[in-house]
Amino acid sequence: MNLNDVSIKELIDWRSMSKRRRTTFITKLKTPKETNIGGDGGNYWIRSVSGIRMSYKLNDKSIIEERLEYLNNDLKLTDRNQTKVMYNRNAVLLQNFVGFDFSEYRPSDDMNFLSQPSSKAYLDIKGVSVKVSPSLVFSYDDENDNSCVGGIWFITKLDGYQESEIGLYAEAIHRYASIHYSKDHQIDPKFCIAIDLSTTNVVTYNQILNKEIPSLFDSTIESLRDDV
Repeated sequence: MNLNDVSIKELIDWRSMSKRRRTTFITKLKTPKETNIGGDGGNYWIRSVSGIRMSYKLNDKSIIEERLEYLNNDLKLTDRNQTKVMYNRNAVLLQNFVGFDFSEYRPSDDMNFLSQPSSKAYLDIKGVSVKVSPSLVFSYDDENDNSCVGGIWFITKLDGYQESEIGLYAEAIHRYASIHYSKDHQIDPKFCIAIDLSTTNVVTYNQILNKEIPSLFDSTIESLRDDV
């Protein structure tokens, strides 16, 4: 199948496309394109996403408040309306996470954050190349001294994601970790986590396993593949 790599956001968009839009989308996938570095959400949200990511990684809530202060100061210095709108939207996301308790979503105080080379981001799922780039991937030892791997993905879009769509990101993290780390580690579904920054809604792969949230991954891939 000669297609460009498909992002998780594009898989979600695919689900709601009309037949005509799907035809256009497939044509686009067959056309060479530049790689978008930075993950789903893109650079538009970099001021908020990077701050929340760093706060989680360093386990330091003050980082979000500092980033919010810097952003509000920059907002006062710009006269360009489009930039003001972007800064305001990023500020809202940061404000959402001031005081947010990440402890429930950190498996250990002793987490090892793993490198994520771009070569690992492209997964062959049922013949479709899917780009999976979680915000952070980490290893840790559980209470039984098992070596485990999990990951977290901070995602956002203007109107927020449906819960099942957030679940698609959580499932993608589990696929990523299973492909790259299951030989030497246990993959913990409780800590394959996707968080929608627009709504603060959180979904783990464990919720999908428990059928609390439907699994969309395979059915979406199969739908895309069948239309090519």
